[in-house]
Amino acid sequence: MGFIGVNGAGKTTTIRGGLIHSVPGEGCFVADFPPGEMLRIRNEMVTKQLAGEVSYYKSFGLTLEEMVELLKKVY
Repeated sequence: MGFIGVNGAGKTTTIRGGLIHSVPGEGCFVADFPPGEMLRIRNEMVTKQLAGEVSYYKSFGLTLEEMVELLKKVY
């Protein structure tokens, strides 16, 4: 799936999340999951990350509608 990054900052997150497994001397490989499980794990990881981000932006007094508009601008 296109959301899995193996290089750079995403490497540690995807390995810790169980999406990528490392085989010493051979490389990194996408873990084998039943259908739908990888999507569930991805959504769980994104939700966890967003929870912290949303709290931060709410501290600025942004409403949900304002946050959605800002997200649309940068997406």
